[in-house]
Amino acid sequence: MERTRTLRATPLSQRHYGIANALAFQAAWPVCVLGGDLVAVTTTMALLLAHLLVLRRWRAELLFVCSAGVLGFLFDLALLKVGLLQTESALQPLWMWCLWILFAATIGHSMQWFRQHLLIGALFAGVFAPLSYNVGSRLSEIDLMSPQWLTLLLIGLGWALVFPALLLLRDLLRDAIDKLSHTMQSETGL
Repeated sequence: MERTRTLRATPLSQRHYGIANALAFQAAWPVCVLGGDLVAVTTTMALLLAHLLVLRRWRAELLFVCSAGVLGFLFDLALLKVGLLQTESALQPLWMWCLWILFAATIGHSMQWFRQHLLIGALFAGVFAPLSYNVGSRLSEIDLMSPQWLTLLLIGLGWALVFPALLLLRDLLRDAIDKLSHTMQSETGL
């Protein structure tokens, strides 16, 4: 696979940006969970803006992050509706959606290695996503259905499917944007 430079002129290399990207997500995760909806939205908007400003192909990234955010919202909503997650509200808290948006911003950067290793990515997500939900439930108003081991197993199975799908979706959206951009340039002569 051809490796193209995805960053604008910045002092960070691709590798260093991947590390910064992972660290930003790891720092934002507890801020969103513990800070509540307003803090989560503010943190997410600030980090997403900073993320998009350093990318050459920010439109494709924004489309992917928004698409993944919608899919993540629907995934967590399904967990809530079938009773695996429980809260007093009819919808999951906004901070959970913010985590999906922030996570989506890692997929093409700190998580890019998994694009070439989808099975390992599925295993990774199947193990670590349930741990994240478990810790998140202990720190927030979200409860896990009993028995918790079964809930976490089902969440892990869901994530083992969702994560590779997101990796593939990012490539599909980026390729579609590139094709559309190329077509528009050809038609306008630019």
